[in-house]
Amino acid sequence: MFGKSDDKMSKKELKELEKQRKEEEKIAAALARYGLDGLRNPQDVQSVRNIIAAQSGDGFFEFGQLLGGANEKDFLRQLYYQNKILMEQNFILIRQLDEISSKLK
Repeated sequence: MFGKSDDKMSKKELKELEKQRKEEEKIAAALARYGLDGLRNPQDVQSVRNIIAAQSGDGFFEFGQLLGGANEKDFLRQLYYQNKILMEQNFILIRQLDEISSKLK
């Protein structure tokens, strides 16, 4: 009785670990695709994670648009996510420029 409960929890934990591993691979692939493998600043890596997460819905939105299922609310939500991506990119640039500036001093 207790063994089965432990087995279920371990399977659940294994499933969660596998999900995390796939997410890490996805992020590593995105970093490699854009030549960002060398990012050392954890904040920059987290920003890239945020960008990837915000972009994940783009394909579904475009597909929905093609089917004619997108309304104004969906369009505005998509614009919000795109603005969020741009803000994250700007923060990466600011941090990188600050790092360059401090090295030049």
